Amino acid sequence: MQRLDSFVKQHWGWWSLLIAVLLFRLPTLCEPYWYGDEGIYLTIGNALRQGRLLYAGIVDHKTPLIYYFAMVPSQLWFRILMMVWMMVTTWCFYQLVSSFGWRRWQTWLSSWIFILLTSLPAFEGNIPNGELFVMGFVLAGLLLLTRTRLWLNLLADPRHARLPSHWSKRDITLTVLAGMSGGLGILTKVPGLFDVAAMAWVGWLVLTAGVVDKEFKAHDWWPRLKLVITSWWWLGLGIVTPIALSVLYFTLRGSFASYLEFGLLYNFHYAGNWQLDLPWPWLAFWFTLPGKMLIMAVGLLLVTAWQRWQSQALSWSLGWLLLALFGSLLSNRPYPHYFLQLVPALSIVVVAWLGELTHLKQYRYFRDKSLVLVVWLATAALVALIPVSLLLLKFGMYPTLSYYQNWWQVVTGQISRETYYQRFNWIIPDNTRAANIIRSAGAQEIFIWGTNPMLYAVSQTAPTGRFTVAFHIKDINAFDETMRDLVADPPLFVVVMNEDAETWPEMQTFLTANAYQPNYSFEHFVLWKRPSN
Repeated sequence: MQRLDSFVKQHWGWWSLLIAVLLFRLPTLCEPYWYGDEGIYLTIGNALRQGRLLYAGIVDHKTPLIYYFAMVPSQLWFRILMMVWMMVTTWCFYQLVSSFGWRRWQTWLSSWIFILLTSLPAFEGNIPNGELFVMGFVLAGLLLLTRTRLWLNLLADPRHARLPSHWSKRDITLTVLAGMSGGLGILTKVPGLFDVAAMAWVGWLVLTAGVVDKEFKAHDWWPRLKLVITSWWWLGLGIVTPIALSVLYFTLRGSFASYLEFGLLYNFHYAGNWQLDLPWPWLAFWFTLPGKMLIMAVGLLLVTAWQRWQSQALSWSLGWLLLALFGSLLSNRPYPHYFLQLVPALSIVVVAWLGELTHLKQYRYFRDKSLVLVVWLATAALVALIPVSLLLLKFGMYPTLSYYQNWWQVVTGQISRETYYQRFNWIIPDNTRAANIIRSAGAQEIFIWGTNPMLYAVSQTAPTGRFTVAFHIKDINAFDETMRDLVADPPLFVVVMNEDAETWPEMQTFLTANAYQPNYSFEHFVLWKRPSN
C-alpha cells in the first residue's frame, strides 16, 4: 500500500487527468441506441459474431478495425471500451507533450484542451467514432517515436545535434513499432493517413533544421540525411506491414475484391461526391482536392522556412495540424466528429504558440524580436484556417451543457428514462417497441429500407444482404443485388422507413408477392411481417 501510495503521489498529474476523462464520459454509459454511425458499427460487429465475412457478407465503407472493435456484446460494452481507450490515449498524449520539456502550466493546459475537446459532445467526443480510435493508435506511435534519436534531434538545437554514426537496434525496433501503430490507425479510418504523415514530418524538420540555421555546416548534411532516410525506411516498413497483412487476410478469406472495393477504394468515391454551396467559384476551388493540396503544401513550406524563429515543438505540431486539417476536410462534410482529427495537434499548437512570447527575451536585437512576432502572427493566420473552414462548411456543434443537465436529471429521478432517451432521438420509442417484437419472435435477420441502423443494433439482428442503410444501396446502385438477397431468403420482418417508402417501388412489389402484412405502424416506420410457414 505504501508503494501504491508513493506511485500515485509521484504521478498525480496524469492520474488526475485520467479521472477527469472517466468523469466526463460517465454519461455516455447511459445513452440509448440513437446515433447512426454507431448503429452501423454495432450492426456489423453483431453480423461478424454470427459468422458473416466483412465486406463480402456485410459492408460499410471504412477500413476494417472499427468493425472488429464493435464485436462487443452491446452498446454499453462499446462505450466502456471507448472510455478505457480514451484514458490510455490521454496518457499517451500527456507523455508526448511531456517530451517537449515544457513548463508545467503548458503541459497541463495542453492536456486539458485535449481532454475537453475529445470528451465533450460538442464534436461528438462522447460517441465511439473512428477518429478517436485512430487517435489512440497515432499517439501511441508518436510516443514510441519520442524514444528514438530522430525525435531527440528534432528538439535539439541544430548546432548541437548529436547525429548517430549508425542506427541502433533499439531505434529500429521503436521506429518500426511506431509505424505499425500508425498503420493500424489507417486500418481504422483512412484519413488517419494524414496523422501518420506527421511521423514522417518529424524527419523532414530534422533534415531541414540545419539548412535554415544561419550557422549550418555543410559537413552536417550527410549524417542528417542518412538519419532521416533510414528512419523513413523503417517507419514506412512499419506502416505497410499491418496493411499488407490485412490484404493477405482478406485474400485468404476470398474477399479481397470486396475489401478493395469498399474498405479501400470506396473512400475516394465518398470523398468526392459531396457538393458545397459556396457563392463564388474561386472560393469553391480551395475546397477541391488540388486547392486543399496547394494550401497544405504552401503552409508546410512556410513552416519549414521559418522554423528557425519558433520552437521545433511548434513547427512540428503546426505541420501536423495542417496535415490533419487536410484529412478532416477530405470529404468536405461538416460532420463534427471529422474535426476530432484536429484536436491533438491543435492542443499542442495553441499552447506552444502562447509559450513563444515567453521566449522573446532570449533575442537581444529588435530585428530578431520583430521577426519572431511576425512568425507568431503568421502561425495564428494558419491556425485561423480552421474556423474559416468550419464557417464556410456551415459547421454546427452538439449542445454540451444540456447533455450533462439531462443526464443529471435522469440520474436523480427528475425525468423518466423514456423522456431522457427521446431527447437524443425521437425515433427511440419506436425502435424500442419494434425491437421487443423482433426479439420475441426470435428473428436473427431483418431488412430495413431506409436509414435506421440503430434498430438492427438494439434488436441484435443483422440485415438480409450486405447493406445496413439505404444510402449505400442508392449510392452504388445495388438495388438488383439487394432484391436478389431478399428474394432468396425473405426475412421474417421488413421495416420501411416513412421517408423512403416511395423511393423504391420494387420494395412494395416484394412485400405483396411474399404476403407480408403490416405488423405495426409506428410514427416513423412500418414493421411488416411475413406469415409463418
